[in-house]
Amino acid sequence: MKKVIYNQIADKDYLGIVTVLDYETSVRKSLSNIRICPHDRIQRKIIVDLALKVGINEYRFVMYDVTDDGIILWNTSKYIIPCEDIIRLANSFIKQKSNILPNSMLSSATQDALLRS
Repeated sequence: MKKVIYNQIADKDYLGIVTVLDYETSVRKSLSNIRICPHDRIQRKIIVDLALKVGINEYRFVMYDVTDDGIILWNTSKYIIPCEDIIRLANSFIKQKSNILPNSMLSSATQDALLRS
């Protein structure tokens, strides 16, 4: 099973969204081998979606800076609340992997709400 999925997004502030699929493995371990292509952009930030690990709350999204080499800078983490468009996009990425929802930390009601959103 994949531990994470990365999706590039068309956004002026962020390169993409990394969705953490494995709720048991630490975030750092899950993301340690990922390289993000910065595409010569000035803004080199990614969003990490932790919904399956922490739930649908203020700790769901974490922003990280990315180096020119595509390495995540761990000391730059910041919890964020992104715009509704990014939240809908993040939800759509989770829906694509809906088979893993029963094994997540989300309650059945939260899983149902996420699938309906």
